[in-house]
Amino acid sequence: MARDIYIVRHGNTFDKGDVVTRVGARTDLPLSSSGREQARKLASYFNTSGIEFSTIWCSPLTRTRQTAACINARQTRPVDIETKAFLTEIDYGPDENKAEDEVVARLGQAAIDAWDREGLVPDGWQVD
Repeated sequence: MARDIYIVRHGNTFDKGDVVTRVGARTDLPLSSSGREQARKLASYFNTSGIEFSTIWCSPLTRTRQTAACINARQTRPVDIETKAFLTEIDYGPDENKAEDEVVARLGQAAIDAWDREGLVPDGWQVD
């Protein structure tokens, strides 16, 4: 039996004008107003496309649970959402919830570029 798997990232946690920080496993932010709107639009897309889920998993973080709940609420037959710790985001260690200029000042732009291009984990970050 063929199955489709959808991997969905949570909606925004910052709105225009907010100071954006590196948010990962240690910072449990809720969705921002724009993030809630993104989740509603995605839920509507799945609903109007006739995409029904037999299982929904999310991380324990509030922003992922809110996104999953929004999607599930628009399903014809909502399911129990299962939280899975392995879906938790990167742990940015000492850079968690810091503005990008602070992260660059600590690590250097070369380390950020190596992360972005090659997936080389900067010192202090945990990627399981």
